[in-house]
Amino acid sequence: MTWNGNDADDASLTYGVVALQGSTKITIATGLVKPVGAASISSTPPQVAAVTAYRIPVTAHDGGTPSLSVVDTSDADFAISLPPQMVNLATQLQPIFNASCTSAHCQDANQPQLNLTAGVAYTALVNVNSTQAGCASYKLVLPGQPDQSYLIFKLAGGGACFTGSRIPKTGSALSLSQRQLFRDWIANGAPNN
Repeated sequence: MTWNGNDADDASLTYGVVALQGSTKITIATGLVKPVGAASISSTPPQVAAVTAYRIPVTAHDGGTPSLSVVDTSDADFAISLPPQMVNLATQLQPIFNASCTSAHCQDANQPQLNLTAGVAYTALVNVNSTQAGCASYKLVLPGQPDQSYLIFKLAGGGACFTGSRIPKTGSALSLSQRQLFRDWIANGAPNN
């Protein structure tokens, strides 16, 4: 975590950093003395049982006269995710394709050849360039890189490169847990299993 602290009359500030999630407060640092300007700290996130969102307020204390404490109200938000779980394409992801991506629900004019039927989905997705205008440098699925995989952008309805509409186009978006299955599968190398 990095932040900037400014104080016209002192060369250093004392910081406190916490992570807040609901009524849970996790102390990251107290009494952290840093010179004014850019300051940072590294921290190991807590173990979580599900994707969990936290707020990170930083409190700066100036020990000069008069003594003053200020809390950064901009807060930083971040989420802690579980390590990627092993996901099976055939038994966990293919049923999602079957239920959500029938006919044109996961296709559009720029990617009409996208065939997500059983036995074909892997070849249609893994290491295949997107044909979406402006996003052709992205693979639909880049093994080991969910944040660089165009499929993740399309499932989420946004990302580093996104054109067209979210998939599936009709009906509800995939749930967070369903999208996490795709992220985990890709993070684990997108095996053909």
